[in-house]
Amino acid sequence: MVSKKRKHQTKTSNRSRISRKKTKKSAGPIKKKSKQILEKHKSIKWFVVFKGLVFFLLVIMAGGVCLLGWNNTIIKTTAKVIPFPVATVGFLHWVSANEYNERVEIIRRYHSLQGVISEVEDYDLGSIIGQQYLAVAKKNLLDRMIKEEVIKIIAKENNISISQEDLQIEIAKIADANGGKEKLAEEVKRIYRISFKDFSEKIIENKIYQRKLYQLVFQRGELNRQGKEITLGEWIMEQTQKFKIYIPLRQYFWHTENARVYFSNEGMNLYEKLVVKEGY
Repeated sequence: MVSKKRKHQTKTSNRSRISRKKTKKSAGPIKKKSKQILEKHKSIKWFVVFKGLVFFLLVIMAGGVCLLGWNNTIIKTTAKVIPFPVATVGFLHWVSANEYNERVEIIRRYHSLQGVISEVEDYDLGSIIGQQYLAVAKKNLLDRMIKEEVIKIIAKENNISISQEDLQIEIAKIADANGGKEKLAEEVKRIYRISFKDFSEKIIENKIYQRKLYQLVFQRGELNRQGKEITLGEWIMEQTQKFKIYIPLRQYFWHTENARVYFSNEGMNLYEKLVVKEGY
């Protein structure tokens, strides 16, 4: 009887030892898996934090570009990758800071070159008058780029597109009026310091869109106003008034009724009206 009890106790103890061994063996992989999950959660957490930090920095940069007019090398480089808007046209279209900055540089180089050629103080960008002229040119550039975006939107809505043939015909016309294509390319590089391809995309394409749009609206009779024909510019202004346009740059604002960009500084608006437009 005693031997049976001892045998039973021995079996029980053996079973408990086996179960403890199994528990230890199974606990090993569980601990390892838990550690892996914990490390994964930590990496996800840091990734989320990193993304949040990047987003925060981009918001700060966007605010700096739009509200404070930041325009240093870092901002310019970032703007080439991330399309900060300097103006929104409707809900899905905008004028990017990068494209705007590139065209501002073209204007700046052009004014600098004019100063070298003519030695007129108006073109000396280091002078107060030169800075004021440049400020007006930058504002008018933004106004023009907004209207160019409107033209593109309307053109696409009416299935108007530009083919390579259209582009080559327009280039040939401009080249013939400027001593040939090679000379035109040289002048573009000398004055604007951009490639002929960029010149074609930034300037010539918009001219083609305008011409095709004019043909379309003229055929439809949309330029006729009670027996009087309006210009394409006036028609574009009417269409621009229909768009929701917002300019985040603090130095400008958009006037919907006049469909035009104005300075936030009333003194600069008066300067443009009296000095630039009227020539005093």
